[in-house]
Amino acid sequence: WQGPETVQGGNGGRLLFDQTGRLLVGVGLLNDRSAQADPDDVTGKLVAIDPNGTPGQTPEILSGPWNNPFAIARTSSGDVWVADNEPRDGDERLALGNDGMGPEVAAVLPADSAPTGMTAVQISDGSEELWVCTYNTRLLLRYARSGNGWSPIGTAATDCLLDVETLADGRVAYSTGDEIVVLDVGQGR
Repeated sequence: WQGPETVQGGNGGRLLFDQTGRLLVGVGLLNDRSAQADPDDVTGKLVAIDPNGTPGQTPEILSGPWNNPFAIARTSSGDVWVADNEPRDGDERLALGNDGMGPEVAAVLPADSAPTGMTAVQISDGSEELWVCTYNTRLLLRYARSGNGWSPIGTAATDCLLDVETLADGRVAYSTGDEIVVLDVGQGR
């Protein structure tokens, strides 16, 4: 599949495989709010494609509208969460990404944080958290499940810049822009 042409700002572009092997692609608003509002246009949407499909396949639209869905994570339940950048005056938000059009906000992220990565982290007590790396504030924010939403519970690091991922052994790796830092869950930096 060949997606829309990129523009300066609002491209999205995060990739993630779901539990069934589909490739999820976050497509930003591409500075076109009218296309973003069109439920049949991939602009400003989270879409799924078959990685073994034909180049001409039509992607399945999972959710939207998004502004710049640059951070996507899948929890152990199979739910896909999006941390959405808001380049204008709106809230940057954390919302369910496989829940159709008009995602319900599960948490409001700190203003002007610019999320760049997110990962689901298994905690030793059996709970699960979402950790969100933020470009502008450089914080690695921790969120815990709270009813149908997520509540901020602290910061795991103060130098996260580009992305965060959970490793196969349960540790968490993130980029400062100059180095990759690996944390044991609960360690912090």
